[in-house]
This record gives sequence, C-alpha cells and structure tokens, in this order.
Amino acid sequence: MRLYNFIVLTSVGPVVSQRIWDIWQTTWNRSNLFTSLKLPPISFGTPGPIGDADIVVDTRKYQQMDGFGASLTDSSALVLNDFKSSNSSGYWSLLYKLFDPTEAVSSAALSVVRVPIGASDFSASGYTFDDTWNDLSLSAFSVDRAPAYVWSTLADIKTVTPYLKFFIVPWTAPAWMKTSSSLNGGTLKSGYEKLFAQYLFKSVQGFTNKGYRPYAVSCQNEPQHSNPTYPTMLLPVEQEALVGIALRELLDSNGYTDVKIIGFEHNWDNAATYPVQLMQQAPSAFAGASFHCYAGTASAQAAFTNAYPSKGVWFTECTGVINTDWWKNIKWNVQRLFVSSTTYGSRSVLIWNLVVADGILNPWRPLYPLMGFRRGTPSQ
Repeated sequence: MRLYNFIVLTSVGPVVSQRIWDIWQTTWNRSNLFTSLKLPPISFGTPGPIGDADIVVDTRKYQQMDGFGASLTDSSALVLNDFKSSNSSGYWSLLYKLFDPTEAVSSAALSVVRVPIGASDFSASGYTFDDTWNDLSLSAFSVDRAPAYVWSTLADIKTVTPYLKFFIVPWTAPAWMKTSSSLNGGTLKSGYEKLFAQYLFKSVQGFTNKGYRPYAVSCQNEPQHSNPTYPTMLLPVEQEALVGIALRELLDSNGYTDVKIIGFEHNWDNAATYPVQLMQQAPSAFAGASFHCYAGTASAQAAFTNAYPSKGVWFTECTGVINTDWWKNIKWNVQRLFVSSTTYGSRSVLIWNLVVADGILNPWRPLYPLMGFRRGTPSQ
C-alpha cells in the first residue's frame, strides 16, 4: 500500500466555526511535491447521522520551536554559487523555494542556518580562522579565511527572509592548539581552553560584523569523534565545560548575553552521559544540548531532559545515503526527525548539507570524498 503525506491548515475558533482551509500533499511517485490540492474549505458543523465524535485539544505547552533548516557548508555554498553563475533565475527560484516566509507561498520557509566555523568535511581545503602557528594573541584571526562564496550566499539568503537564526560550530580548533598538530583528529591541548574560547568569541564577533549575528554557538561538533583523515577534534567533557565557562564570560561582558551556547552536538546514544555531565560541570554556561542522528534514537533525548528539564534541546544534524529509496527516506525523516525529535523536546530540526550536487562530473566536492554518507535522507 502506498502512503501519502499531508499537511492540513485549519482555522482557529469555536469548533462549530472551524474549517480545514487547505491540504498540501506529497506523493510517493512525486506527482505531487508539497502541492496545494486547492480544495474548497471543509467546515466543522452539526454532527451527521454517522454519530458524534469528540475532539479533545491538549492545551499544555511544551518547547518553543526555533525553526527548521540545514547547514550551509563550504560545499553547499560552492554549489549554490556555481548555480547562480550558470542559471541566475533558477538560483533565485531555489532560494525562494527554500526560504521564502511569505504566508501561503509554496516554500519550505526554512528559518535556521547552521554554519561551520572554518573547514568541515565538506570544504575545498582545510583551514581555520587563524592558522598562523602559535598565534597566542589571535592577531591573525580573520573570518575572511572562509571562502567568499559562503558570505555571498548567506547575503543572498538573507535578502529572501529576515527571519533567520544562525547556529555556528567548529569542526576543529586551529592545528597549533591541538595534540595532533593537525586539523585532522587529535584533542585540544590541555591549558588551551580559554584561548579556544577566545577564538570562538572572535568568531561570534566576526559573524556579527558580517551581518549574521549568531543565535547560538557550539564549542565543538561531535566532540567524541576523532578521525585522522578530515577535520575533527576530541573535546572531553571536562574541557568543553571549561571552554563554555570562559566563552560565556566573554559573551556576557561584551554585549552578547543573548547568544546561546549549545553543548554536546553529538549522537543520541550518549544523551544520558556527556551532555548531562556537561550541565553538571557548567550549568550556567550552556543553554542546553544538541543531538545528531547517527547512533541511537530520538527517545534518548528524554534522558537529558529528565535530568535537566529547564535546559533546551536542539536537533542539529542528520544526512543521507546516495541512491536509496526516496519515499522510504521521506518517511524515515518525518518519523525519526521531524516527529520524534520534537516529541522529545527538540526546538529545531536541521539537516546536514543544505544542497549538494550530484553526478560523477559534478561531485559533492568534500575535502575528503571517500568518507561516504551516513543514515538519513539527502538534502538535495
């Protein structure tokens, strides 16, 4: 049996006056892709001969949603930049399809963009915002080390919608701050926690000066993962706590009290350990924790929220597998991410790359193209 996904828009008011105003449909065979069926409004009225049906509305309030979105990696920005050069009208049509917040327009109305601080595994080259060796004063720091097309793409997105929240997060500290002396793998050196916090603070300042004031900053993407083949860094919970405390002090004393620090940024399966320990060690520094989909299930978020019900939860990354069944991926995404993660407290649902190119002659352009893909759905 083939299933269909529907989004139903209703009016608010007394039950007798409520209406279903529109139904948006996506079908398994792609004959409809988030398409309005443009049906006449369906009114709720006096019960018919079939019998009464009681509809009970649960009025309890849960978490406030910050929004839905994806990551603008260097590769995503490069693909969009190339698309703009080759097909400007198509480029702008795509941006409006993704971000246009106008009421009743057929768009995703994405409102959250996650941006790496420096290179990720989807970058054309490895870099951070300060690669001058042993620059303890961070005098060589510059966000302009990021490719120009990252900033121009962000600027274009911002012209489509003013309702954006920016999450920023590093994949690694500069190599000279690490035990590996490399962007790839290793751990933050002991005693470098305050310096790394200064690096992150300058990143917040840099994004703000570019016109993209962060809503949230994280200390490290996937701090329990180290890989010698692409930008990664271990950041034990004790070190992340120290980084967070120092960063919170810098933010608060320099006019950034509104910028949240989000901890953990890793998989569901460790929700009961690392993020809980992080809150225990630095409760005033972190607004909460964020999670990824690559191990465990969304229900594990409850272990964190049960321990710290006043702290926020965000879901910030999941990616897909090439050449898998499109419809199965849609259902997996809806069930595991958009329904389950929000059911267990998530204030956001973010996919990994906002866009990627396909085909042998137009690859994804990751820094390390043999790394493969992980479970989820492609954000193409």
